Amino acid sequence: MIEEGDRVAGYDARVVNTVGAGDAFVAGFLAGRLRSWRTGVRLEMANACGAWSVTVPGDVKGLPADDEALALLHGRPEVERWKGRRHGS
Repeated sequence: MIEEGDRVAGYDARVVNTVGAGDAFVAGFLAGRLRSWRTGVRLEMANACGAWSVTVPGDVKGLPADDEALALLHGRPEVERWKGRRHGS
């Protein structure tokens, strides 16, 4: 359940194509749910996956692998495809 006041920062992404962004968002949220993460962290993962997905053309190509999504979520700069930054950081 999303608690009142649950908010997470978004990302600035170099948008190439938005096809699949919503699917990637939901996939990230569900991945967090399967890991029993609290709602705020699930939303962070969802935002990271959605942002990652818009950086390449197409749909499935845009979905991040688990290690890529986790690296972006944790702010590690070695993720090569990511050319954005976190809002509010």
